[in-house]
Amino acid sequence: MAGAIGGGGKGGGGGGGVSPAQMALSQFTFGQNALANAQAFGGAGMGHSTGQTLADAGAYMGQAQQLQQMSQADTQAMNAFNAQNKAGLSQGIGGLGTALGGGSFGSNSGSMSG
Repeated sequence: MAGAIGGGGKGGGGGGGVSPAQMALSQFTFGQNALANAQAFGGAGMGHSTGQTLADAGAYMGQAQQLQQMSQADTQAMNAFNAQNKAGLSQGIGGLGTALGGGSFGSNSGSMSG
């Protein structure tokens, strides 16, 4: 997943991370929560700054949780995709061996004599 935030990337080791579109979604959600917090604490008895700061901290935690869930879903999907491709490749190699006349690919049972 080239260009992902938090892992992978060009030539990097390991996968994971989130796409730029997923990051934008997370930032949008955080922004909406921050606006709601500003409105909610506009006339609160507790200091506006204190209440909004606490609410925004919760919004940051929500953003981190959302990004983690998207990254985990991406990783699970990639693992399933890789397993499916590996199974298909194994079947293809087995079929090639059978088509070449061997009982199994790489066996000596089908050697030619001249």
